[in-house]
Amino acid sequence: MLGRMKYQRASGSRCPALAAILLAVSTLTGCVIDRSISVPPGETRGPTRVIDGDVDVERGGRIESVRVIDGELTLNEDSAVTGNAHVTDGALVMRAGTRIGGDLIAHHAELRLTGAQIDGEVELFCVGGRIEDSRVYASVRVRRKALWYVDCDGPRRLVIGPGTVIDRLVVETRDVEVEVSEQARIGEIRRL
Repeated sequence: MLGRMKYQRASGSRCPALAAILLAVSTLTGCVIDRSISVPPGETRGPTRVIDGDVDVERGGRIESVRVIDGELTLNEDSAVTGNAHVTDGALVMRAGTRIGGDLIAHHAELRLTGAQIDGEVELFCVGGRIEDSRVYASVRVRRKALWYVDCDGPRRLVIGPGTVIDRLVVETRDVEVEVSEQARIGEIRRL
């Protein structure tokens, strides 16, 4: 387990207005606050939202869509998110044979993808980490910070390692250093 990033919680002083909005919305939508969720092997869970907790999808488990704020999303071997995945102020771990069937959006997060597949677009805001031996069927966009964050909390480094195949890589920021292995296959690389 990577452990949580050292950021202030969503309810902290980083952005109190956003925290208040998130709390109100979560109350109305049935979001889980301050506890973790585990999806057992072979089971499927509907759309899931968690604040200040982790989501662990065990081997062969499925989840329709997921949004994790200030926590870690872990997809163990042969598990999947069939729709979109959003991670804010936390971490995403995808192990061999895992799949996200929709888009991945990550803000201020740490990525560890090994042998994973993502079918949709990937948008990364102030994200660091490593992608190895994985396949992204659309584009990966390393973007400027999102509007509600003041800064990127220091430089980040994203490594696209050996065996990774990405159709298109677009780097729109200098806040994140992107390193691409010679053994990675990238269809097109654009730096803006």
